[in-house]
Amino acid sequence: LKGTRGSLLIEMGKIDEGIALLREVEKRSECLIDKVISSAYLAKAYYLKGDFAASELWLARSRGINPDHVVVKRIAQE
Repeated sequence: LKGTRGSLLIEMGKIDEGIALLREVEKRSECLIDKVISSAYLAKAYYLKGDFAASELWLARSRGINPDHVVVKRIAQE
């Protein structure tokens, strides 16, 4: 639920709140799907903040987990 909420916060423009939740999910979850989605949304969040280096790192992490995941592909295109 934290990952879903974090992703929605990013989409709503509440970037810092979303980052806090997504970093926790990415750090603590053992589920690869949670990790790939959280890291992809972290890439988007940092991009929106203008931190392009961090955005690229998070996008690379999500691609490293599953480059074919629909969320990874969508966020990479955005």
